[in-house]
Amino acid sequence: MKQRVAVVTYETPHARGGGIAAVLGHQPALLRTVLGQSVPVITPRHRKAADMKRLPNDEIRTLGSLDVRCPVGQVVMEVQFYNNTNTYFLDVADPRLTPQAFPGDPTPYSIKIPGTNAADVLLRDALLFGVGVPRALKIIDPDTESWILLLQDWQAATVAFCSTEHALFLTLHNSYDSGAVPDRTLRDYDIDPALCPGPVGTNAGSVLERAIPRCRTPIFTVSQQFAADLTTDTFQTRVMADHLQRLLSARGVQGIDNGPFVASPPEFFAALDPPDPAKVKAWKSGQRALATEALREFEPGPGKPRWGDTRRFDFGSHVWFIMAGRDDTRQKGYDVAASAVRVYLSRGGKAQFLFYPIPGDEGADGLSFLERLALDFPEHVLVFPGFFPGFEAVLRGASFGLMPSLYEPFGMANEFYLKGVAVVARTTGGIIQQVVPLRACGSFSAAVWDKCASYYSFSSPPTGILFREADDISARVIDWKRINTASYLTDGRGRDRLQDRENLPLFQSMSEELCIGIADAVRLSTENPQLYFSMIIAGALHVQRSFSWVQNANQYARFMQGAAPQAKAVYVGGV
Repeated sequence: MKQRVAVVTYETPHARGGGIAAVLGHQPALLRTVLGQSVPVITPRHRKAADMKRLPNDEIRTLGSLDVRCPVGQVVMEVQFYNNTNTYFLDVADPRLTPQAFPGDPTPYSIKIPGTNAADVLLRDALLFGVGVPRALKIIDPDTESWILLLQDWQAATVAFCSTEHALFLTLHNSYDSGAVPDRTLRDYDIDPALCPGPVGTNAGSVLERAIPRCRTPIFTVSQQFAADLTTDTFQTRVMADHLQRLLSARGVQGIDNGPFVASPPEFFAALDPPDPAKVKAWKSGQRALATEALREFEPGPGKPRWGDTRRFDFGSHVWFIMAGRDDTRQKGYDVAASAVRVYLSRGGKAQFLFYPIPGDEGADGLSFLERLALDFPEHVLVFPGFFPGFEAVLRGASFGLMPSLYEPFGMANEFYLKGVAVVARTTGGIIQQVVPLRACGSFSAAVWDKCASYYSFSSPPTGILFREADDISARVIDWKRINTASYLTDGRGRDRLQDRENLPLFQSMSEELCIGIADAVRLSTENPQLYFSMIIAGALHVQRSFSWVQNANQYARFMQGAAPQAKAVYVGGV
């Protein structure tokens, strides 16, 4: 019996929304090598997504079409192939769907259409996608009788409602879920609720509550530590994934570490073999000069915003901190960083901070606390919301990357290290596996070591600075719930995210510990530069030696071997 493996995902490098797109930029190609067969990637055609709009239409051809039912009746779904890639799009264009299917702009999850509820639209389209995938497989490869489907997050887990003949594996890149999905909603899509009933005693389980029992064991996630956090960390077990605890415990959670997302610049890589702190110092000095030139020459304008004034910003020899990435209000921690930086600078601290946030669901307005920070400390803070002038040079020239993550499935610490940047980070999730903590500093506490002790010994060469809030905060569950609800958006009091959270004991402890970590980093890099540059080298080598997409693909192949003997894996080596 012919059998193949396919990746089913709501986002790809052609329609980026978060970490899944970065993973799929690497994983499918290695799976193809390991399995000895092409691995199709099946995804919606998000026509409004920024990267999707740039694809040449003449290289996307329709292979066939199928009918799927939804609340407006039968709609036509086209199965399209993007030439010379392994990507297949499912496209729905029916004027009765309001808004149109897959309307995310500029990311698959950014649905900001007046008069619509973004969560409802996302659930509608996830169900359309889930209904269409099993039927689309017959068009993609009519000769394949059985598939192993690697489902990515809850939006792709809807395939489990409609597939009975295929082996389904689920990878959670996050702990987000859909909210309640009533039986009557499933019937609107010709889905039999009896096949995916959800928890006993309710007819409105979430997508993951309904889908997980139909997936093979274990449930995957993207790092070993986040697998543990999903069933032990307070934020996950009591707030984010509280409704999944019974299922996750029963099914088991397996962390398969991602590989690194970037490559080292050649000049920096040359300084690692053999390790040479002097070469790293000289290289970073050159990068700082390039970054300074790029920042001074940048002129803000339409589509190129900047908060802060480069004419007042001190480009001297101070320590530079950089923070970048999508603003997820319940994960990223830009508000924690803004609070800690304000405290540090108010106490007379001498350092520079450059923020490159990609606005999330709240848009640039949701980052107003960073704008205030730049206004209040113009000599020390610059913010570029949604635009990255000189980013690569700034990244390479920065002294430290900031990662005050509220939680972290895998994390971008590897990206900092492979660009020659040390890290100051909260001790959580995949960060723990990527950052070996410096113990001889103020931020290193019992709370930090409690999380790291199973990964590192006292003789492990340090690579960065970790911090962690106190473990004995009595209101921590209440505070996590307050953070998760984001009530400032609806309570009518006009508060922003930072103003809403800054009085929570949990948040205050995070902010204070990060402030200590920032002071540690400044002291380290100015008073002990030899140790600082050695830490950068140790960090890059640690990432190179510990994380690999070859390892990642082989791990998945081993589990698929057990589920489907017909898929014969050929394990490969290398990094």
